[in-house]
This record gives sequence, C-alpha cells and structure tokens, in this order.
Amino acid sequence: MDETNRYLSKEIIGKCDEDSWEYADDSEEEEGWEYIDDEEDRNFQLLEKIPPVHSQEEVDIAVSEDTEEAVETLQWWREEMFKAESSLLERMNRKLRPEAEKRGSWVMEITEDGWRNYYQEDGIKCGLYQEVSKMNQVATWGEVGGKRWRAEGKTLMVGNVDSEGRWDGEGVIYLYPGLTLSVIGRYEKGKLVIGRGGRLVGLDVDRSGLPLPRIQMVTRRMVEYESPGAHHMANNLHARELVESISVYVDISKMTNAGEGLFAKTEIQEGSLVSIFNGVRERTHIRMLKTTASWSDYRVCLDSSMNIDIPDYYIPCTRYSSTLGHKACHSFSPNSRFSQVFHPRWGKVVCLVAYRDIARHEEITVCYGYKMVIAPRWYSDLWLKHLRRTYGWSKEDVTKYGMA
Repeated sequence: MDETNRYLSKEIIGKCDEDSWEYADDSEEEEGWEYIDDEEDRNFQLLEKIPPVHSQEEVDIAVSEDTEEAVETLQWWREEMFKAESSLLERMNRKLRPEAEKRGSWVMEITEDGWRNYYQEDGIKCGLYQEVSKMNQVATWGEVGGKRWRAEGKTLMVGNVDSEGRWDGEGVIYLYPGLTLSVIGRYEKGKLVIGRGGRLVGLDVDRSGLPLPRIQMVTRRMVEYESPGAHHMANNLHARELVESISVYVDISKMTNAGEGLFAKTEIQEGSLVSIFNGVRERTHIRMLKTTASWSDYRVCLDSSMNIDIPDYYIPCTRYSSTLGHKACHSFSPNSRFSQVFHPRWGKVVCLVAYRDIARHEEITVCYGYKMVIAPRWYSDLWLKHLRRTYGWSKEDVTKYGMA
C-alpha cells in the first residue's frame, strides 16, 4: 500500500527470507530496508532489529486427529450455547446439583437483545447459567462461582472471572476463530497481563460437565493486552501476531505502484482468519465535528462509533509489525474481506477473513470500500478500469455512469 522507496536504509543489519522473520544481530546501524539489486533478482528484504523477548521464531502448527476431534466437539458446544430451547444445561445442572429438582427452579428472562437462563434456590442464583445476546453474537455459559465459557463471534474463551464478571487469574484460554490456535495466560480485571500462544490438542471435562480445552504452547514469546488508543498503536510494536506468523508475510506487491503487499505463507481456506488490522482508535462522532478531516488510505471502520487508522510513522514494517492487515492491497475482485473479531491483545479489532480459498504465495487483497464522492484519484481510476475490463462497459458508459 505504501511507497516503499521512502523507507530504504543505508546499511544492512540482517535479513530474512520471504517465509520468515529472523532476529538480527546487536548492530547499532539503522534498522530498516535494504535494496538488493542484481541482474536476475530485484527485491526488498525486511531487516529489523527487535529485543530478544520478542524474537520472531517460526511457528509450525500441525493439526492432529485429536485436534480435529476437539474442534468438532467445541463447535457443537458453541451451537448449543446459542440455543434458547436447549435442555442440555438443565440436564448438566441436575448432575452437578442432584437436589436441583426438589430445592430450586429454572428461570428464563427475556432481555432487549436475547435471553438468560439460570438456576436458583430460595431466590439465590446458583449452579449453571446461560446468557445470550443475539445482536452482539455473544453467548455465555458457566457455573456461579466457577468457570465461564464465552462464545463471541467465532471465538471462544474459557476461564475464571472475578465478582464483577471480568476474566481473572491464571489459565484463561482464548481460542481464535477456527478454534485451533489459542492464547492462554493470566488476567486481571478482564485484561490479559501475560500470555503465550498455543494450539488445541484435546479436551478435558470441567466439574460442571463443560469441555475444557487442553492447550500445548507453540511459541516462547510473551504477549499482553496492548492498550491501543487514540494516540497509541501498541505496547509492543514488533511482537508478531500468532495467526500471522503462520499465515502471511510481507513482500513487494504485484499491484502497480502499490509498494508493500501481504502474501499467503500457506494455503488459507475460505472463511479462515487471515490477518489482524490494528491501529489507533478514532471516535467517529469527534471526527464529524471537524470541518476538514485529513484523508488516510489506511482508515477502516470498526463500528458505528469507531474507526481504526495507521499513522504515517507506523506504516513501514521497521516501525510496526505486530499486525499486518494494513499491508493488504486493494482490489475490486478481492480474495478476502474486512470483518471484526475480539482478541485479548487488541480488544475489538478489524480483521481480514478469506473470501475464498487462497493459494500459497498468492497476494492477499481486500476491497477498501471507499465512497466514490470522497475516494482518492487512484481508487476512482481503478474502479473505472474495473468496469471496462470486468463488465465490458463502453468508454461512454463508464464516463457517464461510472461515478454515479
């Protein structure tokens, strides 16, 4: 997306191949890009210097039969969590509290955007419970005083909570969309304090009867909640996102004059999470009060009240590489799309999801979706060319109707 030539450095520090990011030496030379020029190959290689605590080791995830079986089981449980008429929770509560039928009763309450079911004795909530928000696509199961299971979108979290219902303590598990990759760590007041990346290898059973993911660590790097805000990208600018370490890398885009682009490191299936698009947060109602808001090619909509943007300083990978979604170039025939996901490092954040199956080393593209009345010239030019080449519009029709 950016003009890569603006970020060339004078000296080489180290280098990595197209499939990996390697920790460089302790040289005090400027970190950045070096241009490699020979007769047979002209490319850019990423040269970066980062602290050892965030060394970017390769992550290889082998999906075993046990993992596949565990994923299928968890997907079944997720579906049950969103059902209003499911009797599974009630049956499980009878096993957990054999005296349930004699001493208490089930209560169902309808809320503004969903419902909640819970068991009570003498007017006191106890045992298992269920809460569903259909509008936000969130379902929660748990045991009062015990663990909580929370399905949000296509993610799943399991762990203990404090008296205010916030994630708390050791061993809280976050499962990415697809339910194979995870972040497991310690939480305080709902925020990830320290965690590590892992993968699902099987399931155990909690005392309540609900499934407990069994996680195997796959990376040494430690991660935390990055506190993204209006002027703050992240606490750790080069702690690569786990899913991106497996799925994507940065190289020179095949798009004309596009600079850097994002490419698939492995085959990516339709519907899979491709990349995270983190950046500074901009409240839209504040921006609307400004008479002139500066244009940014990197601004994307998070929701009705918030945008995410990449400040110019952080565009090159030498200054920010923890997430790489902003490196995906635009196309009117994209292979991925923008979506949203909850993540323990980034909170609610924009992400890229595969629109179709993506081949290894294929460039990742997404439609930026700019409104034509405010779109930059390069974008409107591409749109007019797209109408002619893809739909066979005549030059006259393109000129007359293309920008309507």
